[in-house]
Amino acid sequence: MTLLLRSTGGRPGRIPAGRNNPLLKLFGQLNPKLRGYYNYYGIIGNYEGINEFYQNAVRILYKWLNRRSQRRSFNWMEFRETQDRYKILRPRIMESRNCQLELEFDFV
Repeated sequence: MTLLLRSTGGRPGRIPAGRNNPLLKLFGQLNPKLRGYYNYYGIIGNYEGINEFYQNAVRILYKWLNRRSQRRSFNWMEFRETQDRYKILRPRIMESRNCQLELEFDFV
């Protein structure tokens, strides 16, 4: 949760004012931000952290998209279909095992 607070500028649950943009543009702006987050925090052993960030980001996006009008824009099933259509990036580990530092200890 602290990563979410830190990465959203200390304002939990905020989507930029562009939430009224068409969905194609909104998801086009979201994916590079998620990709950058995964590139930075996607190290081996941190999958739970970036998955939690992803789940919170999706929940916040759902909440704010439903505030676009007085009626509800989406239910969860429709929102999942929209996610699949616009291909929101799923969390993944970006670091390869070849890049990890291996230490050898010689005990005499």
